[in-house]
Amino acid sequence: MWRYWKNYSNRDGIVSKSILFTEAPPSLHGQAFLVWDYSTKGKPQDLWMYLPSLLNILRVPPREQGDAFMGSDLTFADMGQRRLDEDIHNTIGRGIFWGVACFIVESVPKGKEGVYGKTVTWVSEDHYTTQKIDYYDWKGVFLKQQTIDWEILSDKRNDGYFWKKTIVVNIQTDHRTVLEIDNRKINLGLSDDDFTDRALRAGSLRN
Repeated sequence: MWRYWKNYSNRDGIVSKSILFTEAPPSLHGQAFLVWDYSTKGKPQDLWMYLPSLLNILRVPPREQGDAFMGSDLTFADMGQRRLDEDIHNTIGRGIFWGVACFIVESVPKGKEGVYGKTVTWVSEDHYTTQKIDYYDWKGVFLKQQTIDWEILSDKRNDGYFWKKTIVVNIQTDHRTVLEIDNRKINLGLSDDDFTDRALRAGSLRN
């Protein structure tokens, strides 16, 4: 897969946009996904998928965003970002994970529209990156755990933390999904036109 992400810094109520193009396996070649994350209160993320077999773009409604993403242990909702004001957050402790000192934060949705009943996130005390997330359903059952490995990328203007590998483990089945990113680049000059339905149909921003 190829994934492109742009930070909008809340401009026009948008946090970020991302687009993903699938190359393999062959059965999924050509599928593409577009996510818009908003900062506007009460506005959920928008997610669209392009299915080349149907030559059609479908919007994924909120009620279906809890479905598995491409058969993985991630959901469609996991591909975007929840707004901070959608949940009630409490720091419930501190701990060490992978040698990193962390705040442990419990987040519970304010309403009943979320995919998860709560999440427990381990956040680095030093650079505030997410190290681990535990996901629970609405009955309090432990569903899955996600861990994230980070690195620092630099260019002439600034440094930034970027995740290079994430592992999601289904606690119920012990099935796991591993996403590893290589060929990481920053400040590519992505435009608004790179995150549209036209870009979805094109199949790649490299063309």
